[in-house]
Amino acid sequence: MSSKKDPRKPRKNPELKFIEQVMLDNWRRFRAANNYSEKRGNAMILQAHLEEWLAQPESLCELEYGVSSETGAPYRLKDIPVDTELVFDRGGPAENIFFFYTGGSISQLFTKAELDADPDKVRKYGYYVVTVYEKMYATKNVTEMHFTSEEAIRQYINLSNLTRWSQKDDFDVLADPLGCPDPKKCQIVSRYRNLKKAVAKAEKLAEEFSIRFIVAKVQGLVDNH
Repeated sequence: MSSKKDPRKPRKNPELKFIEQVMLDNWRRFRAANNYSEKRGNAMILQAHLEEWLAQPESLCELEYGVSSETGAPYRLKDIPVDTELVFDRGGPAENIFFFYTGGSISQLFTKAELDADPDKVRKYGYYVVTVYEKMYATKNVTEMHFTSEEAIRQYINLSNLTRWSQKDDFDVLADPLGCPDPKKCQIVSRYRNLKKAVAKAEKLAEEFSIRFIVAKVQGLVDNH
């Protein structure tokens, strides 16, 4: 594992202690209030925090079995045909298939012929900088688990090599959104200048976390502002 802790094992829910401290502070304000109106206001706040505490689980797992239970998809266009191949559908090597990425959203896959036939296709993906990727590889496993929080992803996957901006001919490693807490967001988790290293990283992460990862090559950046 990338950490001494196993993300599959339950740990105490830290939110419980935080809420308890908030309730204690509010209880002190309730006791110190000098009139009914102030006490009532503090009592209502205390009640809300108590309900929040009761709604919390005793323990949490940072990596849980099954795909994310959140609804949604990271694909930009709603009119994607049902039989269209999507970025994370197929494992193994790939070539001459492309997709767009911007702000966590991704497109379906396109062939080179489709892009050449419609050079302005990338303009449909918002008024942002859009990355044009070529899909190079996807791990062969299907996604069977998901991270339960963004913090868990940061804790168990070293994101340190994402500190610089994306450049042409980078090889980025992306996580299947179904393995992330928010499937409406496609996560970039690693970046290399070498395909072999990027594939090795994707395979290592897939083995550790039972999530499909892909490697995609940056073909260019398009500024749609």
